[in-house]
Amino acid sequence: MRAKCILALTLVCAVAGPAAGAQAGTVKVRSVSAPRTATAGSAADANVTVARRGRTRAAAVSFYLSADGKRDAHDVRAKGAAKVAKGRGSGTTRLRASLNIPAGQPLGDYRLLACIGKSCAASRSAMGVTRTPVGTRELVDQAVAAGKLSPQQGLIYRVFAAFGDRRLPAAYAGDDAAHEDTIMREVAESWQQLSAAQRRQVQPFFTPPAAKGSWASASSTASASAAGAAPACSSAKFAGRGWRSIARRGGHVRIWWHAAQQARFAKQAQVLLAEADDNIWRKLWDVFDREPLPDGGEHCFHGGDAKLDVYLTTRSGAGAKAVTISYPGSCSETPAFIVFNSGGSAPNRWELAHEMTHAIQYAFPMASCAASANWDEAVATWGAQYVYPRDDQEHRFNWFMREPSEGLADASYDGWVFPYALEQLYGPGVMRRVYEAAATQRGMHALDAGIPGGLAKAYPEFAKLAWNHDPVKPSFWEWDGFDPVPEDEHGTEIAPQQVDLGAAGQAEVDLKLPQKPLSRAYKQLKFGPEVRNIMVRTPYDADRRIELLLKLRNGTTKTVDIAKRPAPVFCPESAGERVAEMVVVASNVSTFRQMQQDRPIRVRANNFGCSKYVGSGSGVERTHYASRNTVEKWTVTNLVYQREFTGDDSTNFSYRLMGGTVNWSFSGTMDGCTVSAGPTTFQLPPGDRSGGYLNLQPDLGQNMGRRYTLNTSDLPAVKLTEVCPEGTYSWDIKPHEILDTWNWPTRFFDMPGNGIIDGENSGDEATGGARDVEFHWHLEPEG
Repeated sequence: MRAKCILALTLVCAVAGPAAGAQAGTVKVRSVSAPRTATAGSAADANVTVARRGRTRAAAVSFYLSADGKRDAHDVRAKGAAKVAKGRGSGTTRLRASLNIPAGQPLGDYRLLACIGKSCAASRSAMGVTRTPVGTRELVDQAVAAGKLSPQQGLIYRVFAAFGDRRLPAAYAGDDAAHEDTIMREVAESWQQLSAAQRRQVQPFFTPPAAKGSWASASSTASASAAGAAPACSSAKFAGRGWRSIARRGGHVRIWWHAAQQARFAKQAQVLLAEADDNIWRKLWDVFDREPLPDGGEHCFHGGDAKLDVYLTTRSGAGAKAVTISYPGSCSETPAFIVFNSGGSAPNRWELAHEMTHAIQYAFPMASCAASANWDEAVATWGAQYVYPRDDQEHRFNWFMREPSEGLADASYDGWVFPYALEQLYGPGVMRRVYEAAATQRGMHALDAGIPGGLAKAYPEFAKLAWNHDPVKPSFWEWDGFDPVPEDEHGTEIAPQQVDLGAAGQAEVDLKLPQKPLSRAYKQLKFGPEVRNIMVRTPYDADRRIELLLKLRNGTTKTVDIAKRPAPVFCPESAGERVAEMVVVASNVSTFRQMQQDRPIRVRANNFGCSKYVGSGSGVERTHYASRNTVEKWTVTNLVYQREFTGDDSTNFSYRLMGGTVNWSFSGTMDGCTVSAGPTTFQLPPGDRSGGYLNLQPDLGQNMGRRYTLNTSDLPAVKLTEVCPEGTYSWDIKPHEILDTWNWPTRFFDMPGNGIIDGENSGDEATGGARDVEFHWHLEPEG
């Protein structure tokens, strides 16, 4: 009987086990949304909605880039995950995840997949993977240019993106790496162009989070004043409940946080306050000779005193880690407050220094706030680097360094390398002079006015420094350990191009001029050992600047500015001083115009001799008519043609005959008499009297040939003897010209690819064929 009970219990358990498993909970991915764009090698945020049913264990959400939105082996895993906590019951959960897009990911459009096990969902719209960050601002600008959005509505969407407002349409959710934190400055400047409805949408964002009616309030409402001529805060009243702050007596900064986040922010607030008062404020004052304006006179809520207010909030989904906001009414010469979105992590000292730099920028009068927006971000990033040079958070912003074809005006955070270069060239005080100039000048024109010598001097210097590896010294790498270098249009480091002359004995390489205002272009060349002579042809443009970074064969380096040399020639006598490597650094120094691309910079290399040509020659002249039949012969050895240096960068090369040994004879009959001279040997006169020249021309108009002419004259006289029936006579005669390339109509001979001048020439020297001459020559470059 007992055995039967045991058996029965066993059967019950066997049946009950599977039934319980069937009722186990499930977690599935309901939907996923991705930004419109993401940058290869950078982070991107995604929002995932997960549906839970029943009691479930913790689960991880993984992410993939898919070409077709279906999970398969071709998808690429994006590092990063979201965690679903264990629990029970049913419902949906919204998660936010930060993903790392692989650096080598091919550019293009992908659907983002979010998966828990085999449960996957694909984003409705494609996410474009780009080389450079494309944020909401760029997407909005494209839509405005296409007539899809008004400029004013574009501003509203940019505000939504900065604050993570869910009213932002997915089509304008750009790359988080391209966020902006001075957008409210542009909104204040454009306030009168906004409609009443648009003003009501953005007006709560001008109100500090600790005030009633702010965007951070659960029930923020816009007052009727939002339709006025200038922005206004929602309220001057303190929200009261839950907000705490810390400040020093006699200090400059007050830091706020909500009591609900006491455990997270209380200690960090003390650390940040010490950094702000002891380091950041003092160092930035030394640079700008200015501090954030006190807000004690503001009608809006301003924290109860005149200090700079910094708010630590936990609003989820914010596109910008921090935003610096002016008090309503103006975008320049105005107090400001700082809001950090600390939902993911509390701000660090570098980020605080960045935002405090913005607060100082608000203290300057500005001719145009919008025109300086990108420059403000570049300087704020530099400001954080200046205060904390070893924190190196600015190293994340490197696309402007890598993308030389992009203009400085379009560089935001990534443009910090330009003010950093200005600091190295002119000292940090140059930032103050630029912002002082911004009171009357807009955007890049303020830079031009504030920099010593203007952008025409400073930008080419930056372009050279931005090469950032040999032979540039010092460089960003040596100064700050910042190692990005310029890349080509395929996103790879610009590699040296080998220049060998080949059978032609000459090679040409072109470099397109930098097109956008304040952009750069580079070409790196390595020359084969047969290259002796290098010429650079540069088309004229008033806004073009070109420098050559040269490495010589003896290992030394030098920089050559060819701004005023349209066709520089590098052809030194010494083999060790010849160019082994060259980096062409070109920059467009205009603040507004695109450079024409019809004529490139052209580098031409050849094997012309730069010092001497040495060799030999021979010839004969025959005269034959009724009363005369003579033969004049010569051979020439030890010929030396020495190059003449004119110093004018001429692309035609001239060599003066400096000497040679001539074996010469003359014989025959003249009017019934026998004539003879020699054989004799004589030395050619010194170069200043011989009159002999060798001329090389690598470029004749539209001809890209390699041509030369050769001649001698003014040879010494030789005694001739004439034996006639009536007696013997003698007189001096001038030997025939021993070398001449009189090849009509061009008078030029083509030089072979091996660089050796080797040829022959013959012709009729008199009408009717009564006198003819032949020349032979062989000259080789020495050294």
